[in-house]
Amino acid sequence: MPRPSPDAVQEIATLAAKRAADSEARRNLDPDVVRLVVQGGFARHFVPVAQGGVAGSFSELLSAVALLGETCASTAWFASLAAATGRMAAFLPVEGQREVWAQGPDVVVVGALGQSGTAEPVPGGWRVRGQWPYVSGVAYADWALVCARTPVDGGHEPWFFAVPRAAFGIADTWFNAGMRATGSNTLVLAEVVVPRSRSVALADLFAGRAPDAQAACHQVPMKAANGLTLVAPCSAPLAAR
Repeated sequence: MPRPSPDAVQEIATLAAKRAADSEARRNLDPDVVRLVVQGGFARHFVPVAQGGVAGSFSELLSAVALLGETCASTAWFASLAAATGRMAAFLPVEGQREVWAQGPDVVVVGALGQSGTAEPVPGGWRVRGQWPYVSGVAYADWALVCARTPVDGGHEPWFFAVPRAAFGIADTWFNAGMRATGSNTLVLAEVVVPRSRSVALADLFAGRAPDAQAACHQVPMKAANGLTLVAPCSAPLAAR
């Protein structure tokens, strides 16, 4: 599908509204809501066509997210970030992309964007460790992109590393007053070796051109795109005007 269809968005919104109170109490989204978000095409929205995705547009995503935000901001937040982090994964080397989406384009990739970890070079890749707070939807992740500091010329340079769910733990730390259902707990990585094919410099994301980029959505600098996906869940009143 080119974007989440109106019927799919309405189905998600209806169920999310019914489960919102329970999700807030549980501090995590309802599994059935997450399943509909994934089936509705949000996770695959920015996945490269070569990896089975649709490489959709920002306007298509933002209008769908805004509609979800009318009933449950936490669901809209998860849907938007599932798409946005998938776009970030498209900046990995092609070999790494194939590994992340080996099971298809609907895997859930979450993002640990703060430079809360460290990475040291080892033969063929990096040894990464750290703890990353505020990782929305981490309980439902298949993969995570974690940002860590790498040693460069006596200083540090931030890189992103793709790690599978089996490689990291989750600490229950999300006790905020608002957006409680986002389940934004702490991702814990004791130590894991990540091959170079599953790593990308933050500078490459800032530059805004993914490897073998064909679609427009993979030629946009990170700073120009991420703000849009973060504000969309809160833009429902504006979208309704």
